[in-house]
Amino acid sequence: MDITIFLLITFSLTAMIYLTRALPFFFSKRLKESPLANTLAAGLPLAIMTLLLSHNIASAEFFPAMVGIAATTLAHLTIKQTFVSIFAGTLTYILLI
Repeated sequence: MDITIFLLITFSLTAMIYLTRALPFFFSKRLKESPLANTLAAGLPLAIMTLLLSHNIASAEFFPAMVGIAATTLAHLTIKQTFVSIFAGTLTYILLI
């Protein structure tokens, strides 16, 4: 590959990555007022967690995964600290596998 093509590709990718990360900040006022953005902000985290959970259950051992999920749920319902809940579920799962 020619150095010119390499530099062109590198600078183009750098510009695209910078723009995709900076554009939400440029339009933050419009995004806060947008009903679509508010709907996505409310539902997207749950959808992503559901996809990750279903993938984990499908690819992991069933019993340790279920006990880890139960530990995460129990910790979250009692302590209500997200980090502690995730840590408790992960630790439980790792100890069981």
